[in-house]
Formats: sequence, C-alpha cells, structure tokens
Amino acid sequence: ALNAERRRSTRNHPLTLRLVVGPLLMERRIRPGLARFQETHPHIDLQFVPFSPAADGSEVVRRGEADLTLFTGTAPDNNSGVATEVISRITCSLYGSPTLVRPVLQGQRSLNDLPFLLLPDGFRFTQWVLAQFARKGVQPVHYAARPPHLDALLQMVLAGKGVGPFFDLEIASQMRAGRVLPCGPALDPVARIMIMGERARTPEAAPLLAFLRAAVRRDDEAIASQHCLPVRPGLLATDDS
Repeated sequence: ALNAERRRSTRNHPLTLRLVVGPLLMERRIRPGLARFQETHPHIDLQFVPFSPAADGSEVVRRGEADLTLFTGTAPDNNSGVATEVISRITCSLYGSPTLVRPVLQGQRSLNDLPFLLLPDGFRFTQWVLAQFARKGVQPVHYAARPPHLDALLQMVLAGKGVGPFFDLEIASQMRAGRVLPCGPALDPVARIMIMGERARTPEAAPLLAFLRAAVRRDDEAIASQHCLPVRPGLLATDDS
C-alpha cells in the first residue's frame, strides 16, 4: 500500500531533471532509446541543456546549471564536491588515412612531420590531447586545421588532410573498412563519466541513471567485441599487417 501511494505521488508530481550530454554520446547512445524511456517513465521530465566543449562538467553541476552531466573525458578531482561515476573506460589513438600514415609505419617518415588536425584550443578534449602529446613525446611541426566539430575533423582525416585523435570505439568502423590506420604512441585511456547533482541522486531519478548506464556501457561493450584493439603502429610493416 505504501509503495502504491508512492507511485501515485510520483506520477502526480513530475521530476524535472536538466541534463548535459556530450554530442557523440547523445546522438549514438542516448537518443536511440530516449523515446522508449520517456514512454516508460512519463513522470521524469528531461530537459537537455546545450553542451559546451569548453565547460567543466563538475562546475556545471556545482553551479546548479544542470542536475547531471554525461561526457567522455577525464574524471574530476576527488575533492571536487560532486558525485562522480565512471561508467566505462575507452582508449584513444591518433589516426590518419593509409596513404598518409603508411610511410610513418614503415619508418620512412617522422610522425611529427605529418600535418596534424585538432579541435579548437578552448575545447577540454584538445587540452587533454596536447597534454598527452607532451607526455608521449609527440611534437607536431604543423597543425593543418582546427575544425570546430569532430565530424568535420573525421572527414578531413578520411580525405588525407592530416592525422587526428579519435576514440578507438568511435572510429572502429572506419578502421575495419581500411579507411584509416592508427599511428603514434598509445594515448592514455579516458572514461565515460557521469556527474550527478542532488536531484539526480534522489530515488525518483534512479530509472534515469540506470538507463544512461545501460545505454553507454552496453554499446561500448558491443563495439569492443566486434574488433580487436589495433596493434601498436610500431609493429606494423605492411598493409597486410
């Protein structure tokens, strides 16, 4: 009887949650199941706040601009004052067209001499990539372009305009089709991170958290099972490798 009353109360008082979701996760993981989720849980009113690639996810939640953020990156400090959950971890590598990358893999050209493609400097992902370059000894001589969208960067890489960083899972289909090859040192893994404010941690919000976890983790595991992690470029010698 108490449970029935609680369900009636919940239905009569919708829970409104503001979400910030990274664009790739939103389009490829969350949106396909969103209609079904909202049909099943009509008492949860989801309001999506525009994603800013330069914003700090924990700060957005701490300032009350959103109740939950979901993105791919590095986890905030433990003392950031917000609840943080790592849903899964994924790897990231540099990729380029076979024509551009093959001389590097065969030792005929330096990686640093290739044209590099990155997102704009203000993006947090770009800041992370540059920090990785410094740690791994990558010193690009020339940045060919700074497209503002990852899709535009991918099209430029496929066209042979330069090499760029991508999450291995997200570019797996291009890799299997032979349109790109990995090159350079292995970059550190990043995470699918969910940062939750007070409203997102209430019992009424539990179905949303379960939906987000399942949507991200299930697809990450499914894609990972379809392809092997690429052998490090230093071991590649021919197109057949």
